[in-house]
Amino acid sequence: MEDWDELSISLLVSRLRHVSYVHSKLTPTPSISLSLLINHLQTTSSTHNFANPTAAALVYNICDYAQTFELEVDYMWPGKWTLVKLVYFMGRYAGLLDYPLMFIHNHVGGLSTSTCSIIMHIASCSALIGASFGEVLLFLRVYVLSGCSRPVGWYLGIQYSLLFTAMFVLAVLTLKSVIYTPSPVPTHTGCYIHYASKVYITALYGLVLLQQTGKPL
Repeated sequence: MEDWDELSISLLVSRLRHVSYVHSKLTPTPSISLSLLINHLQTTSSTHNFANPTAAALVYNICDYAQTFELEVDYMWPGKWTLVKLVYFMGRYAGLLDYPLMFIHNHVGGLSTSTCSIIMHIASCSALIGASFGEVLLFLRVYVLSGCSRPVGWYLGIQYSLLFTAMFVLAVLTLKSVIYTPSPVPTHTGCYIHYASKVYITALYGLVLLQQTGKPL
């Protein structure tokens, strides 16, 4: 980690949160026999696989806060509040809401299917909103580096608006398609996603990759 500066860590955290939620939180459990699933969970240590994405993202966030908190106090807290500063704090601390909710969603047994759906909606929206705030700062940085060029500003604004509007629409469609059933192994897993549209989730994940690898296009 010696070659990683604070900004690199921050960008990694933002991208990890965005991709991990889309990839691992909304993807339905593969259609396999419940008896095989129960036997697999009870006879192996595979339950760690359910916790690993959440734990990894949480560790990266802790590293981000630890590495950049001093700089935040020195440069972000003083002075008057601006819209950009508000966007920064919203993007930085949105995880304080969605991570605890996703932990409850994935690991707390006995939740009703309606409760699971509410938790998923709130946590997913929080994650996407937090990531979108982080992306705003990156686009603003490119705009400033261009010398505040008006054509560049229009281009970045259009790209951001189109991509994130499409992402939020696909996220809403994906969440509406999610069907919960009682967990077959409540002692090992929390909420159980029986079905979610593969079309919407694939398109959403593709847009996330497009945004992360082609910024700005």
